[in-house]
Amino acid sequence: MNGAGLINLSQFRYKDYPHKKVALIHLERKRPWPSCPNPETGNQWSEDMKSKIVDIVSKGKFEVFRADQKTKVDDDPSLRQALNECMEASVDVIVAVQPVISDGRLAPVLAQQWGHCLILWATPEEQKGEMISGNSLVGSHLMTATLRQLGFPAQKTFGTLMLHIGTTEYVQLAKSMKKDVVQNDTDHVLNHLKLPFKALQTGFGVEEHELDQSSRHYLAMKTLIADNNLDALAIRCWPELPGPPESGGLDQWCYMALARLATEGFPIACEGDVDGALGCLIGKFLGCGTIYLSDWLEHDKETLTLWHGGMAPFQLSEAVGTRLGPCISRHFNNRKAGCLDATIRIGMEVTIFRFWVFNEQYHVVIMEGRTVKPKRHLLGNNGLVEFEADVDLINSFEVWLQRGFPHHICVVEGRQGKKMAAFAEQSNVKVLEKRLLA
Repeated sequence: MNGAGLINLSQFRYKDYPHKKVALIHLERKRPWPSCPNPETGNQWSEDMKSKIVDIVSKGKFEVFRADQKTKVDDDPSLRQALNECMEASVDVIVAVQPVISDGRLAPVLAQQWGHCLILWATPEEQKGEMISGNSLVGSHLMTATLRQLGFPAQKTFGTLMLHIGTTEYVQLAKSMKKDVVQNDTDHVLNHLKLPFKALQTGFGVEEHELDQSSRHYLAMKTLIADNNLDALAIRCWPELPGPPESGGLDQWCYMALARLATEGFPIACEGDVDGALGCLIGKFLGCGTIYLSDWLEHDKETLTLWHGGMAPFQLSEAVGTRLGPCISRHFNNRKAGCLDATIRIGMEVTIFRFWVFNEQYHVVIMEGRTVKPKRHLLGNNGLVEFEADVDLINSFEVWLQRGFPHHICVVEGRQGKKMAAFAEQSNVKVLEKRLLA
């Protein structure tokens, strides 16, 4: 699915928080509106609302294009001019504000000329005087209703475009990478990422000469992403890929490559988990930051053990260079290289969620908790999440299994449950459980 709009795709794909360019347009009116001063400042209420909007927008995690400073929009021609300026500036989202009710006939122009990613923002009324200060909600409501009647969607549901690429094609692509390109990437791992090697005496250590296959995995995935305009990637990571070359494999796991992509902000999933990749993409679109797709290893009433073979992003792991931080290692099972051991960062508020299909409907589970020190050391990626006392994972897990709950879950930092649940409800996703931190 291409959700990047007009944005520079390389900037979008490899950012944990996607870079967006937001335009601000003030929808004015030609006919006069009665004076309504703000009793606190003496300014017109509508002008103070404009200033507050500019202040709020300027504090966001995005680039702002001040279309309101370039063109005064109060009729059809001026709106078209402002929209053209937004297109020339490669704007992704337009925020259209009318602190005083504008011309409702401008709504069809917005639908025709823009057609995507539009926010209509109503400002509050002044509460102390008898004068109606702006009718802002009425104007925004009118335009929203008109746009819906014209077929302008209030939100988008999944609608992904699927591209299947065979394992043989992937392996051949990885093998075709030029030696100098592979060497440059391994140099980057050693000299820029500065990832340490697990000690050889542990039996799971890796030597420098073994890095080239991991780089081939990484470079092959990035090539597929660029050539096929991918927004997320789910890869069948076993049994073929770590198999020997004579049977069509690369003799190494792809997990370290997946960890690097996740660290760069690209939504990834192992074991061909398409809905897992989709969940990571949803988390990215909602601004949840870097995402770790983990196994649900084990649980008791109030804690969950996170684990996987070695693909956790750096941002959600203990720091590189520390005892529990990422280190280049071998797989716990067949001891093939290509993994990245790390403990999930301790003392972090997290949101656990999972989207999946059951009986032709999407379902979701959303749980907020805190990471604590694991009770035991595990090879691969190891984390422990503690939930609040009223949570009963033993009973909940059985209920979810009756709805086909998958074994992979998405892990993000922070309290993201509220907006995740709002997205689910708007998208007709059945929320099986929502547990937010107090």
